[in-house]
Amino acid sequence: MSLQKNWLKKTILPHIFIPQDINQRRRKKEYMNESFRIIQEAKLIQKKYSKLIIELDRNDNFWSSKATPNYKKQREKNYNYIAKIIWFSFEDDKWLNINSIIQSRSLPRITVYRIVRAWSRLGIARITDKPSITHWEKTRYIRIKKVLSDLPNLLYSINGISDNSQGG
Repeated sequence: MSLQKNWLKKTILPHIFIPQDINQRRRKKEYMNESFRIIQEAKLIQKKYSKLIIELDRNDNFWSSKATPNYKKQREKNYNYIAKIIWFSFEDDKWLNINSIIQSRSLPRITVYRIVRAWSRLGIARITDKPSITHWEKTRYIRIKKVLSDLPNLLYSINGISDNSQGG
């Protein structure tokens, strides 16, 4: 009988859910940039990535702050989800057509454009943006290419990444 109990304990024990403690629940590590900073340390010292460093700090402060409302966190999680879909659609060192990703994955066009422009401003990706050839078609032909090997976690909402032309 005791052999069966020991066997049962050994079998079940690895599958028992152990909830996170309060500190682990408050700090969402998957949205923080600790590992990105370590991996990209050599590139981040360059002056052209100064805006990116500021945005990395803003992101980390956003996720570690107790005062950040849950609805803002949910919105940022949605933006980060879409950003990861785009990022993992890249093939090595090739240009990626944004319109094909939008159509094949049924992503919201404005959200994708916002994410791609943010990457361009921060030096994460290069972008080519051409208006359509026909005047009645409002679609823009945007292609992007990765500059960095890893995608940092960023804030993409209205109050997120901004440049001099936008308030925000």
